[in-house]
Amino acid sequence: METPPLSATQQVNELLSVVEDIRTEYSINFKEKKEEVGFKEDAIEEISDLVDEIMSRETNIKALLEIIDTLAKTIEEKEEEYNSQKLLQESKINELNEEKSSKENLIQDLKSQLENLNAILETKSLSMQDLEKRILEKEEAIRQLNQTLTETKLQTNGKIEELTKLCSSQAEEIKEKAHQLEVFINKEKVRPSPYEEYFQLSVQSAKLNSPKMEQVIMTDTSGWYEAVVREKIAFNHWYNWIFNRLHPK
Repeated sequence: METPPLSATQQVNELLSVVEDIRTEYSINFKEKKEEVGFKEDAIEEISDLVDEIMSRETNIKALLEIIDTLAKTIEEKEEEYNSQKLLQESKINELNEEKSSKENLIQDLKSQLENLNAILETKSLSMQDLEKRILEKEEAIRQLNQTLTETKLQTNGKIEELTKLCSSQAEEIKEKAHQLEVFINKEKVRPSPYEEYFQLSVQSAKLNSPKMEQVIMTDTSGWYEAVVREKIAFNHWYNWIFNRLHPK
């Protein structure tokens, strides 16, 4: 554990104690010199030099004391800063301890959840084994069904080919009969009705018997049959109606 630094007062007291020891030492030396030289002038000069040296040291000690005082203030500031940092560190340590406690609780909760999850996974594992067994049974049933369908498909394809051949033969016959029927219908469509055919013969007869045959022979009579039908002219009057149309007054 780190030892806290000495306070400024303690340090100054130690320095004063050192100064006092120095004075005592020089005082003893002064007495010894005084007894040794027996109040002679050379002894006085030597003592005077010694006193000057002591005074000089006292001056240095005063300067040193001022420096020590400044250092003491600095040490006090550092001590306050140290105490502040110490409090801050203690606060951080408390926060870390709280966080550690929270993490430990969280880890405990996670362990509990993991145990529950493992139990669920064990149950699911049993369910999955049962499900895999059922899937294998279904796959076997599907395989057998596919085999049956394949056999049925082959049989059906054979029957379809037979029916296709039969239908193709019947289709050719039907196509031929349809062609014959179409030819017959077209012939019937091209041939005019007996009434229209009689009307056209009447037109040709009226043109040939006309005294102005050369003029009326090229007359366009298209649409005359429809007109005579619209006017509801009896067929025995068609010739006179045609003649009058060819020879308008």
